[in-house]
Amino acid sequence: MNPGATLAVLIGAGLGLAGFLNTTKRVNEVRANFEKREQDWEKERNDLQAQIDGMAFGDADPGAGAGSSAPGDAREAQLLDQIGFLEEQLQLTREENKRLFDRIDSLELALRRAGSEPGKAAMTEEGGEISPADAEIRGKVEKLVASIRKLSWKEAVPHATADWPTVRERIESALSPRWSDEEWKRKTRGFSALGFVKPEVAFRKEAANILTAQLGASVFLDGELLFNVDASWRGIYDRASASLELSQVLQDQHFNISAKLAEAKSLDEVIALQSLSIGDAAQVKLRYMLQDNFPTDDEMRQSLTNLSRQRFDQSPAFVREMFIFPYTAGMKFSQKVFEVDGWKSLDAAFVNPPRTTAEILHPELYVEGDFQAVEISLDASPLRGGIAVDAGTAGELAIAILFQQTEFAERMEELEIEDPGEMPVLQDKDFQGTEASDAAAGWRGYRYVVFPGESGDHVLWKTRWETAGDAREFVSLAERTLARRHGLEFEGGAENRIASGDGRRVTLHTNADAGVTLIDAGDADWHEALAERAGLLLPQ
Repeated sequence: MNPGATLAVLIGAGLGLAGFLNTTKRVNEVRANFEKREQDWEKERNDLQAQIDGMAFGDADPGAGAGSSAPGDAREAQLLDQIGFLEEQLQLTREENKRLFDRIDSLELALRRAGSEPGKAAMTEEGGEISPADAEIRGKVEKLVASIRKLSWKEAVPHATADWPTVRERIESALSPRWSDEEWKRKTRGFSALGFVKPEVAFRKEAANILTAQLGASVFLDGELLFNVDASWRGIYDRASASLELSQVLQDQHFNISAKLAEAKSLDEVIALQSLSIGDAAQVKLRYMLQDNFPTDDEMRQSLTNLSRQRFDQSPAFVREMFIFPYTAGMKFSQKVFEVDGWKSLDAAFVNPPRTTAEILHPELYVEGDFQAVEISLDASPLRGGIAVDAGTAGELAIAILFQQTEFAERMEELEIEDPGEMPVLQDKDFQGTEASDAAAGWRGYRYVVFPGESGDHVLWKTRWETAGDAREFVSLAERTLARRHGLEFEGGAENRIASGDGRRVTLHTNADAGVTLIDAGDADWHEALAERAGLLLPQ
């Protein structure tokens, strides 16, 4: 397949102009957001440059305040560091803008092709097309799905066919608008510094593999339903798979879930929104399978993905568990919401959706309506001449998976099993009542920043917990996790747990408000700088 044919389909009337226009509109919206980011970066950079220019002409230092003894040279160096960071972000944003313009061009080209051959059915590059009989069944499936979900179709469902390699490419491409290639690398490095993944993990590629492995006969992607070339509308399992994806098309038409996902501020929020979406769709699929009485082949026609069970089990545990979580926990969450007032409750959930995985893990927090995550501020501006590699938010799920990996490694060590590979796939029970899940429960907020270091990156992360007991449980598992990773022993009292060795210095500080600050620094100077950044006065 040539690079210009990533869609892998020639679209006819089976897709429809509305679907393509809808997809193009969404890409345009994302591109507009990136354009605004580019303008914001440029303005901030120019403002900083103006400060430096003013200093060169003897103007007062705008960042130093009255009576400040900060040398002008040091202030200028700090401003230059910030400008370097902004110029790097500006370049990344410009690259992403170009990619989105290319995406729009390809969509508009396909749209022109679709309009030039009216009346044709959706065709693959190999020339296959849907038969009138299958088209009739497809229409009945769509009607049944809408009836079950108690939502009407606002427009025709965009359809196309594709093989799994193409679907995988499309999934990986769909991950790009959130972060550019360079930003994905930064995010992976940040997650590595936090202990979530190993440094060599190709996060976006592994995520695409995991997402593809969850698919049946079809997938809703970029505003259209992609049906596998080897699947059949006469296969009951293939239709059941399509019912799940069609439910998500309905969600998008009524609640614009795609826009909410694009606007999400963190991976934790993305996973929470996906859990709502997939859980709602799973409720529809369950009811659909009880009512499907359309013409059916005896055989299961859908093609299998090329990710074997062994390969799936040995995928990086953090990536695997984050991206299968919506499939495993979403159903449970949606059922709890459904029990309140049926589909009306789920409709309301899409209007006011869960924003954290804590609400998915503990549906009562969402249903009772009194949960509010704490906004934690953490300065990610350059420090000691270093520009932050990554900064962001992670939630209860990320912490739970991290601690589950620690417990797994400890069990393997007790059994004297060397190189056990990745942690096995977690089950629902693993998130209820285990030491790892208890240590992550009670999460109310979390923010981190990672700076580059020659002997290992430097991490500052702040968490907030519901109670002092929750904070203590987190510190206990965090201490075991860090001790294992760095080969260190902690000492000190309940307020400050400190470990050092081979130049590295780690601190877990607990305050009176059930907050925990973790500093994991490659040397004493960075440890001191991060403590000052966090506003901590630590014992020497």
